[in-house]
Amino acid sequence: MNITELQDGLDEYEQAFSAFVQTHDLPVEWFAVPDHFAVKCASAEDYSQTCSQLAQLADIEGVWELDINDRMLGSAGLASPMMLAGYEFGWVEIMQPRPGKETASGFVEHTEFLFTDFTAAQEVLAAKGITAEVQQNPGHRWINIVIDNQGREIKLNDRLLADVVAEEKTQGLLQKKETNT
Repeated sequence: MNITELQDGLDEYEQAFSAFVQTHDLPVEWFAVPDHFAVKCASAEDYSQTCSQLAQLADIEGVWELDINDRMLGSAGLASPMMLAGYEFGWVEIMQPRPGKETASGFVEHTEFLFTDFTAAQEVLAAKGITAEVQQNPGHRWINIVIDNQGREIKLNDRLLADVVAEEKTQGLLQKKETNT
């Protein structure tokens, strides 16, 4: 995914996000602390290309990656925050698809916001008839809310990506992604 495709993907995600939030009148406090947006790549090759492209927008730390469940996940702090749906995001996550889940093209898959009161969020979602699932990996937990039939999501998490990355660096779990910029 190149920068132009990323901007198109951000625009498409923004439309889906805004429509879902407005249609369901979701609480504004859920979105008070924007964390990151995530790009789901089409393939391993697209993952490498997307990391190289986004490394140009990253801060001096660059892109760091982790091998989890037989796929690479990259993370980068952005040199300048990016606006998406009226929110300022300072981090990006780049996801290689799971083996056998490759697609024709990548897309902006989700945004994550720090909101730790999962019980309150689940009660609101249930009252509105929205199915949502609590998921987790070794770094954090989140509520996963699917917002359209393209697989775009909003996630409410219990920990900022920057904190997860800092801890994983300390533990030696991350490697600096070598990119061709």
